[in-house]
Amino acid sequence: MLWENNSTIVVMLTKLREMEREKCHQYWPSSSTARSQYLMLEPMAEYNMPQYILREFKITDARIHVTAKLSLLRICVCVKKESARLRRLLIAIGDLP
Repeated sequence: MLWENNSTIVVMLTKLREMEREKCHQYWPSSSTARSQYLMLEPMAEYNMPQYILREFKITDARIHVTAKLSLLRICVCVKKESARLRRLLIAIGDLP
């Protein structure tokens, strides 16, 4: 889906666990490269900030030897209250005009 839509960022609005319940599956690798058929996802950097966590990955399609940067942003604040700050953050990352 990322390739088809030319997406460079995935925004996650929930924690993995909230109120003792699993809310989201960790679909990204923590420290080493993950491979699924012909796609490879390699962690590059992680930035832990008070309002968000930004993880950067290199994603490679081995069939056509194309590599792209992918960012996973997890918001740690109420989005309604922080929508202007979130927009500025996404612009700074480079995913919004």
